[in-house]
Amino acid sequence: MRSLSHLWPLAALLALGCNADPKTTDDAGPPDAGEVQEGTPFVTQRLQIPARTPVDLLLVIDDSGSMCEEQNNLTRALNALPAELLEADLRAAVITTDMRNPERMGRFQADYARQAAPNCPEAPVVDGCPETLSPVLSAADADGCGDDRACRLAEMGTRLGCMAQQGTGGDGFEAGLAALRAATACDGPNAEHFAPCCVDGRFDPTCPQKPAFLRPEGLLVVLIVSDEDDCSDDPADPISRATNSACEWDHARLVPVDAYRDHLAALKARPAEQIVVVPVVGPQAFDDAGRPVRYRPPAGDADVACLDENGAYDPALDPDGACCTAEGCPGMVQTTCESGLGAAFAGHRYLALAEAFGQPVTEEDATICVEAGWADRLTAPVSALHGVLCLDRAPACRRAVNFVSGDAGRPCDAAEAEQPMARSVAVSVNGRALGPGEYEVTPEANCPGGFALHLTEAPAPEATLIVRYVPEN
Repeated sequence: MRSLSHLWPLAALLALGCNADPKTTDDAGPPDAGEVQEGTPFVTQRLQIPARTPVDLLLVIDDSGSMCEEQNNLTRALNALPAELLEADLRAAVITTDMRNPERMGRFQADYARQAAPNCPEAPVVDGCPETLSPVLSAADADGCGDDRACRLAEMGTRLGCMAQQGTGGDGFEAGLAALRAATACDGPNAEHFAPCCVDGRFDPTCPQKPAFLRPEGLLVVLIVSDEDDCSDDPADPISRATNSACEWDHARLVPVDAYRDHLAALKARPAEQIVVVPVVGPQAFDDAGRPVRYRPPAGDADVACLDENGAYDPALDPDGACCTAEGCPGMVQTTCESGLGAAFAGHRYLALAEAFGQPVTEEDATICVEAGWADRLTAPVSALHGVLCLDRAPACRRAVNFVSGDAGRPCDAAEAEQPMARSVAVSVNGRALGPGEYEVTPEANCPGGFALHLTEAPAPEATLIVRYVPEN
């Protein structure tokens, strides 16, 4: 996973928007001078940056008894978000996976855990939290800092970190998808924050109003952090609570993931472009046939013979795999990852929601059991959705390039080729040439030319970006 310094700042990506139109022309030259002669080896790429896109970030946090370490890790990740995100047109709210406590049940939380729970080995990672939080965090929460940029960044980062500390006293039958639907419903507990766009009890994704949250023209980014799968059942047909494995054993009786997909999709005029789902959960395990491993209640002596003393399926007791059927393996549900952050069960349903929006998640991306990369998992999908500034052709690695005289310089040696700035690329924003340290060129598999441009500071909306470089052969 790359560090955040290797990602285009999110504000720049948001400025690009979905309709950015990069165009490459042979030797077009910069718009303000005819300094480049015909026949030089350079190409020029131009990008007109549209207005910045608002982002509504909804944090869905598991607040069950096993989530102490994970919440602390999330706090660290939120405090590490890039400055450009904190300064962007960002709104944020937090809900928990508890659908039993009336004070939670999809409600935006304006409070946080101030003390470590008895089962928590370390105190919450919070410092400087305000007495109360806003149900919807916005730049206005840092107005007390005035024009002090460092203060505003620190205040926004601190408040986001505080929001992650939702405690560990929540329901152990996590229902994050049901909470997500309740949180964004016109008849739900947060309707006051987007009531101007509710018509006859339904959200109008084309409404011209400017609500505090669920802004129609913006992105809805849903970050789900949980170490267990979703257990959103039908209140009219609840599943048993005799064992936590019941959510897995009876997963076919849970409300279909498609119902939650349809609800979210109805909130946006262009759901494929305006909704990002980021599950940070337990990864799926797969059997030899490539199917996700599932579990079912034991049935009969043959199944019992395949279980260990804890009632968990043991492949060593079933060398022929006879106990595992199309419905799953017998016994208690088992974890799919373990680390110093604890253990996690596969988040099948959360992963399926991301898949439903065309955002498949790899095992590495999904896992909650690693400490690094959490902030990347929040910013990278948004980056991918809006598209970093891709170079249409791979730039050559060359030194001593003179873009004015047309001298292509010399090829880089092996050591120089390892340095991002060795790529023969010159960048200007609204006619101002950027210097070393203001941009970087790195490999990017998703770009047609295999490389992308990353700016240190986001350009202003509607700026003109000019990129000139020597392409490879």
